Amino acid sequence: MVFRSAVFRTLFRNLAWAGLALALLCWGLGVVEILRFLHAIPELALTGAGICLALYALLRVWEEARPKARVLCSAQGPGGELLQKATLHAFREQQNYRAGQDEETFFLRGEQSFGDCRFADATKYYQQSLDIRSSLPVCLNLSAALINAAHFDQAGETLQLGLQQARRQQRRDYEAAFHANLGVLGLHRGKLEPGRQATEEALDLFTKLKDTRGEADALLVLGSIHARRGEWEEAARLYRAVLKTYEKIDHPLGRANVLADLGNARLHQEEYDEALLHYRAALTLHEGQGNTLGKANALTNIGVAHFRRGQLEEARHTYEAALDLHRQAGALAGEAGAQANIGTVFFREGKLEEALNCFQAALKIHQETGDALGRASALTNIGSLFARQRRFQEALDSLEQARILYREAGGRGRGLEAVEKLVARLRRRLASPPAKRKS
Repeated sequence: MVFRSAVFRTLFRNLAWAGLALALLCWGLGVVEILRFLHAIPELALTGAGICLALYALLRVWEEARPKARVLCSAQGPGGELLQKATLHAFREQQNYRAGQDEETFFLRGEQSFGDCRFADATKYYQQSLDIRSSLPVCLNLSAALINAAHFDQAGETLQLGLQQARRQQRRDYEAAFHANLGVLGLHRGKLEPGRQATEEALDLFTKLKDTRGEADALLVLGSIHARRGEWEEAARLYRAVLKTYEKIDHPLGRANVLADLGNARLHQEEYDEALLHYRAALTLHEGQGNTLGKANALTNIGVAHFRRGQLEEARHTYEAALDLHRQAGALAGEAGAQANIGTVFFREGKLEEALNCFQAALKIHQETGDALGRASALTNIGSLFARQRRFQEALDSLEQARILYREAGGRGRGLEAVEKLVARLRRRLASPPAKRKS
């Protein structure tokens, strides 16, 4: 095991230095008449030091030549980004690890639940493991499960605690991972600037550690932050660079997510056929890995493409399939998005009461999870619907709240532009005197 070999390597190095020091000391003292008996010791000490130094060198060569087991890996995030998780190897390489303890049992149950996209169960098991013994691997994996379950406040607290512990232990790999997950958290809470800062911290650390996978994951999150801000050219540039990296290191999960994000960039340019090609390629990759949450995200994207093409029935059926998958996974953020999307289909069809129910369901989830941009989007939808119903003051109230949230989050995309136009239009309408009826 790497940890144990490191212990022996340090021991042999220290013994070699000690043998050399002993040889020098005995050689110096041996010139004294009464200490001449020490003359025989330097040769023995140097021989021992040489043996220890050889063993130290052999261990160094062995460690550098053997394939290193991974400490960190990528995991599906709530949207088109990847979270950082610790591996089972990382858990078992901890100091004082003993097989078969309760903390390991709960950790393994958490891993199974996370792999099955049962994130609420995963958070419960990881927390039980963490309650027995605080550790970086469990803390990191708990944060990933909490983010996917949309328990954002608890995820933030867990990430900060883990980051402090990683710094105390001088574990830059875990420090990078906690920063990366803080970036994903900022993205989904609508706190884009703190999210950007955390992601860039992670990127810098992963680069120094020469962790290509971690670098690519961080760049993927950074691209998503640019996209949320409406900076699509920069987002697409990052996505293309990340795709090349994932292809080079053979990372199917990364390829699936970045293909979906490239599809979003195509969708923004109204290139719907190209967007669908990217989305379907992503769906195929997610299906091949049994990734329920990834499949749900891909189906949501496909539904958006159908909606933009005016294929409302196909869009609604696809959104409903995505909603079922998000509910299976307990992914509240995805469930809210699917509800909102179904509501937009009803809205386009003129079924306003059904649309309002969906928009309000989405708003309730976003309020519970603390997703500021999600709330802004839901309030925009509700305001637009009220305007259609000629409930102009209620519409203006909703849209004003949405505008504040967009601005606080640093959003500069179509969402804010649409809200600004609607607010201006409603203010003009409310300011103008009502038209007089003809007698």
